[in-house]
Amino acid sequence: GHTPYEVFHESKPDLQHIHQWGCKVWIHVEDGLKLEGHAHEGQWLGLDQESNGHQIYY
Repeated sequence: GHTPYEVFHESKPDLQHIHQWGCKVWIHVEDGLKLEGHAHEGQWLGLDQESNGHQIYY
């Protein structure tokens, strides 16, 4: 059998960068002082189809 995605797109989905919804992630921060942290903790919400990036809540 085929998934609805495979039937519609005639290919298998790319699951290489998929994560569990709501999992803990760290966002790298370039600016800030040397003594401050260089990352923010957030939660992964999904992939952004428009920007080909990730949606993160922090």
